[in-house]
Amino acid sequence: MAPVAHPRFTYEEYVAMERQFGTKYEFHQGQVFAMSGGSPAHSIIQVNLAAALAPRLNGTSCIAYSSDLRVLVEASGLYTYPDLSIVCGPLGLVGGMSATNPKVVFEVLSPSTRRYDCIGKFAHYRQIPSLEEYVLVEQDSFGIDRHRRRADGEWELTQFLGEDAVLELASVNISVPLRQIYANVPFELAEQP
Repeated sequence: MAPVAHPRFTYEEYVAMERQFGTKYEFHQGQVFAMSGGSPAHSIIQVNLAAALAPRLNGTSCIAYSSDLRVLVEASGLYTYPDLSIVCGPLGLVGGMSATNPKVVFEVLSPSTRRYDCIGKFAHYRQIPSLEEYVLVEQDSFGIDRHRRRADGEWELTQFLGEDAVLELASVNISVPLRQIYANVPFELAEQP
Protein backbone atom coordinates (compact mmCIF):
# COMPACT_ATOMS: atom_id res chain seq x y z
CA MET A 1 0.00 0.00 0.00
CA ALA A 2 1.38 3.39 -0.97
CA PRO A 3 0.93 6.47 1.21
CA VAL A 4 -1.37 9.20 -0.06
CA ALA A 5 0.68 12.21 -1.21
CA HIS A 6 0.54 14.39 1.90
CA PRO A 7 3.26 14.89 4.52
CA ARG A 8 1.21 14.12 7.66
CA PHE A 9 -2.46 13.98 8.54
CA THR A 10 -4.16 14.52 11.85
CA TYR A 11 -6.69 11.92 12.91
CA GLU A 12 -9.45 14.43 12.23
CA GLU A 13 -8.17 15.03 8.67
CA TYR A 14 -8.02 11.27 8.12
CA VAL A 15 -11.65 10.78 9.19
CA ALA A 16 -12.76 13.79 7.10
CA MET A 17 -10.95 12.38 4.05
CA GLU A 18 -12.71 9.01 4.43
CA ARG A 19 -16.06 10.76 4.64
CA GLN A 20 -15.31 13.06 1.72
CA PHE A 21 -14.12 10.35 -0.66
CA GLY A 22 -16.19 7.43 0.65
CA THR A 23 -13.06 5.29 0.59
CA LYS A 24 -11.43 3.27 3.37
CA TYR A 25 -7.87 4.09 4.37
CA GLU A 26 -5.49 2.80 7.00
CA PHE A 27 -4.08 5.45 9.31
CA HIS A 28 -0.86 5.17 11.31
CA GLN A 29 1.33 7.87 12.81
CA GLY A 30 -0.01 10.59 10.54
CA GLN A 31 0.28 8.55 7.36
CA VAL A 32 -2.72 7.47 5.32
CA PHE A 33 -2.66 4.34 3.17
CA ALA A 34 -5.30 3.47 0.57
CA MET A 35 -6.87 0.07 1.12
CA SER A 36 -6.57 -2.10 -1.96
CA GLY A 37 -9.66 -3.55 -3.62
CA GLY A 38 -10.28 -7.27 -3.73
CA SER A 39 -10.57 -9.81 -6.52
CA PRO A 40 -13.79 -11.76 -7.20
CA ALA A 41 -12.34 -14.69 -5.22
CA HIS A 42 -11.52 -12.39 -2.29
CA SER A 43 -15.04 -10.96 -2.31
CA ILE A 44 -16.77 -14.36 -2.36
CA ILE A 45 -14.59 -15.62 0.50
CA GLN A 46 -15.55 -12.60 2.61
CA VAL A 47 -19.25 -13.16 1.97
CA ASN A 48 -18.95 -16.90 2.62
CA LEU A 49 -17.13 -16.30 5.90
CA ALA A 50 -19.77 -13.85 7.09
CA ALA A 51 -22.57 -16.21 6.05
CA ALA A 52 -20.89 -19.13 7.84
CA LEU A 53 -20.06 -17.26 11.04
CA ALA A 54 -23.31 -15.36 11.68
CA PRO A 55 -25.57 -18.37 12.34
CA ARG A 56 -22.88 -20.15 14.37
CA LEU A 57 -22.54 -17.10 16.62
CA ASN A 58 -26.30 -16.61 16.95
CA GLY A 59 -27.36 -16.93 20.58
CA THR A 60 -23.91 -16.02 21.91
CA SER A 61 -22.52 -12.66 22.98
CA CYS A 62 -20.36 -12.59 19.83
CA ILE A 63 -21.08 -10.82 16.54
CA ALA A 64 -19.24 -11.00 13.20
CA TYR A 65 -18.51 -7.64 11.57
CA SER A 66 -17.71 -6.96 7.93
CA SER A 67 -14.76 -4.95 6.62
CA ASP A 68 -16.81 -1.79 7.19
CA LEU A 69 -15.92 -1.90 10.90
CA ARG A 70 -12.74 0.06 11.52
CA VAL A 71 -10.47 -1.39 14.21
CA LEU A 72 -8.04 0.64 16.30
CA VAL A 73 -4.93 -0.97 17.74
CA GLU A 74 -4.63 1.41 20.67
CA ALA A 75 -1.08 0.36 21.60
CA SER A 76 0.37 1.18 18.17
CA GLY A 77 -2.13 3.74 16.88
CA LEU A 78 -3.03 1.75 13.75
CA TYR A 79 -6.55 2.29 12.39
CA THR A 80 -7.43 -0.41 9.88
CA TYR A 81 -10.27 -2.40 8.33
CA PRO A 82 -9.89 -6.19 8.71
CA ASP A 83 -11.74 -8.28 6.14
CA LEU A 84 -13.87 -9.64 8.98
CA SER A 85 -13.78 -9.51 12.77
CA ILE A 86 -15.62 -11.04 15.69
CA VAL A 87 -16.34 -9.05 18.84
CA CYS A 88 -17.77 -10.69 21.95
CA GLY A 89 -19.67 -8.68 24.52
CA PRO A 90 -20.18 -4.93 24.21
CA LEU A 91 -18.46 -3.31 21.26
CA GLY A 92 -15.60 -1.16 22.57
CA LEU A 93 -15.68 2.01 20.49
CA VAL A 94 -13.55 5.13 20.53
CA GLY A 95 -13.87 8.38 18.56
CA GLY A 96 -14.78 7.95 14.94
CA MET A 97 -16.53 4.64 15.60
CA SER A 98 -13.38 2.52 15.79
CA ALA A 99 -13.61 -0.84 17.56
CA THR A 100 -10.90 -1.66 20.08
CA ASN A 101 -11.85 -5.14 21.25
CA PRO A 102 -12.01 -7.77 18.50
CA LYS A 103 -11.61 -11.36 19.67
CA VAL A 104 -10.95 -12.78 16.19
CA VAL A 105 -9.63 -10.97 13.12
CA PHE A 106 -9.66 -12.35 9.57
CA GLU A 107 -7.60 -11.19 6.61
CA VAL A 108 -8.01 -12.68 3.13
CA LEU A 109 -4.52 -12.79 1.65
CA SER A 110 -3.57 -11.15 -1.62
CA PRO A 111 -0.13 -11.20 -3.28
CA SER A 112 0.07 -7.41 -2.95
CA THR A 113 -0.64 -7.40 0.82
CA ARG A 114 0.52 -10.87 1.95
CA ARG A 115 3.78 -9.80 3.58
CA TYR A 116 2.12 -6.91 5.41
CA ASP A 117 -0.83 -9.04 6.58
CA CYS A 118 1.38 -11.93 7.74
CA ILE A 119 4.10 -9.89 9.43
CA GLY A 120 3.49 -6.15 9.75
CA LYS A 121 -0.22 -6.10 10.47
CA PHE A 122 0.06 -9.16 12.71
CA ALA A 123 2.66 -7.28 14.79
CA HIS A 124 0.04 -4.58 15.34
CA TYR A 125 -2.89 -6.93 15.96
CA ARG A 126 -0.94 -8.92 18.58
CA GLN A 127 -1.02 -5.79 20.75
CA ILE A 128 -4.82 -5.91 21.08
CA PRO A 129 -5.44 -7.41 24.55
CA SER A 130 -8.81 -8.94 23.57
CA LEU A 131 -7.49 -10.62 20.40
CA GLU A 132 -7.25 -14.38 20.75
CA GLU A 133 -7.13 -15.55 17.12
CA TYR A 134 -5.77 -14.10 13.89
CA VAL A 135 -6.93 -15.94 10.78
CA LEU A 136 -5.24 -15.64 7.38
CA VAL A 137 -7.26 -17.01 4.48
CA GLU A 138 -5.74 -17.89 1.10
CA GLN A 139 -7.81 -16.81 -1.89
CA ASP A 140 -6.34 -19.16 -4.53
CA SER A 141 -6.56 -22.52 -2.73
CA PHE A 142 -8.13 -24.28 0.26
CA GLY A 143 -5.76 -22.99 2.93
CA ILE A 144 -6.11 -21.11 6.22
CA ASP A 145 -3.52 -20.23 8.86
CA ARG A 146 -4.88 -19.60 12.34
CA HIS A 147 -2.67 -17.91 14.93
CA ARG A 148 -4.00 -18.45 18.44
CA ARG A 149 -2.79 -16.71 21.59
CA ARG A 150 -1.86 -19.28 24.20
CA ALA A 151 -2.27 -18.79 27.96
CA ASP A 152 1.42 -17.80 28.22
CA GLY A 153 0.85 -14.99 25.67
CA GLU A 154 2.77 -16.68 22.86
CA TRP A 155 1.10 -17.30 19.51
CA GLU A 156 0.60 -20.78 18.10
CA LEU A 157 0.11 -21.45 14.37
CA THR A 158 -2.27 -24.12 13.08
CA GLN A 159 -2.82 -24.71 9.37
CA PHE A 160 -6.08 -25.96 7.87
CA LEU A 161 -5.37 -27.29 4.38
CA GLY A 162 -7.52 -28.97 1.74
CA GLU A 163 -11.21 -28.97 1.00
CA ASP A 164 -11.95 -31.54 3.73
CA ALA A 165 -10.36 -29.45 6.49
CA VAL A 166 -12.44 -27.71 9.16
CA LEU A 167 -11.41 -24.35 10.62
CA GLU A 168 -11.58 -24.45 14.42
CA LEU A 169 -12.06 -21.14 16.25
CA ALA A 170 -11.42 -22.07 19.86
CA SER A 171 -12.01 -18.57 21.24
CA VAL A 172 -15.64 -18.58 20.11
CA ASN A 173 -16.11 -22.37 20.15
CA ILE A 174 -17.16 -22.84 16.54
CA SER A 175 -16.02 -24.89 13.54
CA VAL A 176 -16.42 -24.01 9.88
CA PRO A 177 -15.71 -26.45 7.02
CA LEU A 178 -13.36 -25.00 4.41
CA ARG A 179 -15.81 -26.27 1.77
CA GLN A 180 -18.28 -23.67 3.08
CA ILE A 181 -15.70 -20.87 3.20
CA TYR A 182 -14.58 -21.61 -0.35
CA ALA A 183 -18.00 -22.48 -1.85
CA ASN A 184 -18.26 -21.21 -5.43
CA VAL A 185 -14.88 -19.46 -5.26
CA PRO A 186 -13.37 -19.12 -8.75
CA PHE A 187 -9.72 -19.74 -7.85
CA GLU A 188 -8.72 -18.70 -11.36
CA LEU A 189 -10.04 -15.20 -10.53
CA ALA A 190 -7.87 -14.81 -7.43
CA GLU A 191 -5.50 -11.85 -7.46
CA GLN A 192 -2.32 -12.82 -9.26
CA PRO A 193 1.21 -11.72 -8.26
